[in-house]
Amino acid sequence: ESRKSVFAHTFSAKSMKGVAKPNDSDGKKISTIVDKNRDNINTLIFLFGTVDLVFSYIYVKLIRKEKFQFKQIAKSFVEFVNGLDVDNKKKIIFAAFPNPASDKGYMKRIINSYKIPNLTQKEIQSYFGFKCREERRKKFNGYLQEYCKLYKINYINVDKELFNKDQSNILEKYIVPDDYNIHLLW
Repeated sequence: ESRKSVFAHTFSAKSMKGVAKPNDSDGKKISTIVDKNRDNINTLIFLFGTVDLVFSYIYVKLIRKEKFQFKQIAKSFVEFVNGLDVDNKKKIIFAAFPNPASDKGYMKRIINSYKIPNLTQKEIQSYFGFKCREERRKKFNGYLQEYCKLYKINYINVDKELFNKDQSNILEKYIVPDDYNIHLLW
C-alpha cells in the first residue's frame, strides 16, 4: 500500500527577509528539515511575505525612515529557496496574500503596535488604506514571480479565487469578521 505524508512546519510571524538571512535560526531549521527528508520530499510549499508587507514595511518606512526594498527581499527569499538541496520543480512559492483588515482596524493595530505619532490623514491613507496595501502587495508579488521564473521555481498566485470579478475586493467568505484581523479565513 502506498502511503503519503504531509508535514507542515510553521514559522509564526516570520518575514521573508528574516528567513533568507544567512544565519537566521528558522532559515537554518528549514535547511535542516529539507536535508533530513530530501529523499522523501515530493513538494515543498512556501507561504511567506505577509509579515514583510504588514509589519516590516511600516517599521522600515515610519520608524527607521528608510526605503523598503521590495525587489531585494523577493530576490533574497527566492535565492534562499533555490539554495535548498531539492529539485526546483518540487518547490512552490505562493504569492503574498492580501491583508483583509479594514482600513480603520489595520491603522489602529499598527499605530498601537509601533506607537507612531502625528500622522496626517494623507499619510494614514497612503500607509494603511486597502488600495495602497494592495498596490504594495502586487508590486512585491511581481518581483517574487520574476525571481521564481528566473530560478524555475513554481509560483502560485490565488488572487483570482480570493477577489471579486473586478479584483477590487476580497470575497466575503475569506474575511474573518474582525476589523483587526490581517489573516484570511480558509
